[in-house]
Order: sequence, then structure tokens, then C-alpha cells
Amino acid sequence: MKTLEENKPDINELRRILEIRNKENLFSVQMGIQGTVIEEGYAETELVIEPKHLNLNHSVHGGCLYTLADNAGGACASSHGHRVSTLSGDLQFMRPAINCKKLKAVAKEKKAGKRIVVVDISIYDEKGTELACGLFDYAKMKMKY
Repeated sequence: MKTLEENKPDINELRRILEIRNKENLFSVQMGIQGTVIEEGYAETELVIEPKHLNLNHSVHGGCLYTLADNAGGACASSHGHRVSTLSGDLQFMRPAINCKKLKAVAKEKKAGKRIVVVDISIYDEKGTELACGLFDYAKMKMKY
């Protein structure tokens, strides 16, 4: 039986997970979301803002922000080597994303159990201003990367 230490993905495995997520998550690819960092219990995703991301008020659409957060959270929860599925997510919009060129979502693991991973996520603009924050839950799937 492997120890917990032996079950942890190494840096090459984490890079491979990030590469797979960046290529095979077709909805996120179409949105323009790119995973940039993945470490054990941590991930970052970025989105370069285009006109298609804006709502009628010329700010980034809330659904776009939610998708960016969910993508970062999913990458973070996947950092243990399992594919995951979103169970729930609660995102608080604190400031509008107006006149932004790029957004970054930062996801930090709060707790990883046998079946569920809880992730804290914040979204920042290019100046480092926090625009949204939330807590998401992911179910670990039996399927690994």
C-alpha cells in the first residue's frame, strides 16, 4: 500500500494535469481561460478580457467571473491527481470588473477529504484589486488524470 506521500503528484504530473485541463476543458478554452499555475492545493487561472466577455454595462459578465473561479477551483482540487466535478459554488461579487484587461483567479485548498475538496477562490484584476471571492466544493471522481 502506498503512503500518502507516495500518492502525491510530482511536479511533472502537476504540469501534465494543467496541460490536459488547458486543452481538454473545451468550454474554458472557448472562453479564453488559461490555467497558469498548479501546485498541491493551489492553482491560478487567467482570462484576457475581450468584448465577448462584457455585459450590457461594459463590465465582465458575472457568469464569466463564475466560470473563471470554477476553473481555478477545479484545477486546485485536481492537484491531488483525481478528476473532479463541481458540487457547489458560492461567489460574492464585491466590485465590478470594468475597464479590465486581464483577470486572475487564485484558488487555495481549505480542506481535502477522501471524497470532497473545499476550495477558497478570489478573482483579481491586473492591478491586484480583489473583485470577487467564494467557496467551492468539488467531488473527487474515481477517474484519475
